[in-house]
Formats: sequence, C-alpha cells, structure tokens
Amino acid sequence: MRDPLDIRFRFARPPKGASMRHSRWLRGVTALAVFGFVVALTPSASPVGASGSRGTTTTTPKGTTAPTGATGQPTVVCCGGGGPGWGVDTGDFQWNSSTWSSVVSHWGTPTAVGGYLVGPYDTLTSAQVSFLEGKGAAMVLIYSADETSFTTQGASDAAAAVQAADNIGATGGVAIYIDIEASYTITSAFVNAWYSSLEKDGYIPGFYESSYKEAGSGKFEYAFCGASSDAISGSYLYSSELQQGSSYKESDAPSTYNPYYTGCESLNQMSGWQYLDNSPAPEIDADEFAQVGLYG
Repeated sequence: MRDPLDIRFRFARPPKGASMRHSRWLRGVTALAVFGFVVALTPSASPVGASGSRGTTTTTPKGTTAPTGATGQPTVVCCGGGGPGWGVDTGDFQWNSSTWSSVVSHWGTPTAVGGYLVGPYDTLTSAQVSFLEGKGAAMVLIYSADETSFTTQGASDAAAAVQAADNIGATGGVAIYIDIEASYTITSAFVNAWYSSLEKDGYIPGFYESSYKEAGSGKFEYAFCGASSDAISGSYLYSSELQQGSSYKESDAPSTYNPYYTGCESLNQMSGWQYLDNSPAPEIDADEFAQVGLYG
C-alpha cells in the first residue's frame, strides 16, 4: 500500500461472499493485490511462532463461506498456484476495458480486485464497481488514511471508511482493511476503536500490517496483542511478508499459502498475503487471499 512517506487496496466477509499503501516512495507507484486458490484450514492448524512455521490446510471450493472457529476467528481459506481467487489491486489507475485488458495480458485474469476507498490515489467508484462486477471480479476494500500515527482516531477513521464503502454500494459482511505500514505508529486504543466501530456497523475489521518488520512499542503487533480479546480474535489480518518468488503472473503464484504471523496473531485470521510487490507496468503487488470478506 502506499503511505505519505512511500506509496499505498479492498475486501468483504461471509455471508456476502486485497497494498494498502505499499513502499513506493522512490518509484511513486501503488500496490496491486493478487489472490490465490481457496483452501480451508483445519481447526487444529497450529499458529506460527517466531520461526514462521505454518499449519495444515485442506481444499475448499471457490466461493465457499469460511466458518468461524470456536474463538470467533475466521477459519481462513487459501491459496496457491493461480486460478480461482487470484486477483490484483491498485490505486494507480481506474478500472476500464483498457486497463483490464492490460492487466490480463501481462499478469492474468483477476477474479478478485482490490481498490482504495479513500486516499490520494485512484479510488474505487460506483462505475468501476459495476465494470468489475461485469467481469466477474469480486473486490477487496482498503482504507488508507492520510496519517502515520494511529492513536485515538480509530472511531472517526472507521466512520469515514464505512461511509466510503456505503457510497459504492458495499454492505455489512464486507471486510475493510486499514493500511498500517511498518513505519507507522499505532496504539491498542486505536485497534479497539477501529474494531468496535466497524463491527457495530456490520463490517469486518481488517488490518494490513507487517509484523515481520515491526517490533516494540508503537508497532502493529505490540498494539494488536495489547488490544481486547474480541479485537484480537475478530479481526482479519493481511500480511505483507514474507516476499516470495520473482514472477507476478497468475500461473506462477505460490502453491503454498505462507503469510508471516507471530505473537498473538493466528493463521486462522490471516486472510491475505502479499507475496510479491512492485511489479513493472501495469503496476501491481501480487497477493493470495482467503475467499472471505469480499465485496461482489
């Protein structure tokens, strides 16, 4: 995703059915998120520790609504090898027949497309939503605030995100991801307020984050793990790490879903993984996402 210091995606939840500002300071380009196959995690899948080990997965048909575990965490489904569920996201251009054709010819045919709700980028409009729906592409919703310190404004940011999502026809059950870059500061109070405000309005609270690069007070994992048990168990997480591979093409997407998570984070809530960022034109970031929280 982009941020004011460098550069900056969108989603939804069952029953309705992903970089946020990514590091492009020197290149001035935006993230595109790419999605992969759907696989449901077994309830016994073990969370990743500091080493980043992963749990076991089993295949689930595309579009299947992910159940929730006993703790309320989404049982995340995913991914790999391209195909159903693969997609892109961008804030660098508007979606129309020309840009669609360019992405398809260079990278593959997206079945999910991410876009920004607000921000100093090309944001999603009702016209783009209609166009993408006509192409059979679901959408991932990303909120990119014009700030780098997230402390007490969680409720107001959530209200702005909900209004923007409502304006393009989204409804409850859709996930909204707030872009928290590695360089930002964030508090547990912000996490709690963002979570409770979106939950109250029927949306799924989500965070785009990079726990691999963040550590200590003021960083995402520290703030997230200090938040309420409801916020921890009820939020979707989209990880920008670890980077893997060198090809952005749908056909070359990783066959194993491998987002980084640590601490109180659980594989069950890792709904997205940005496995490769900063492609050549047409600029994208490549991601794999669970088929949950999508709009459309």
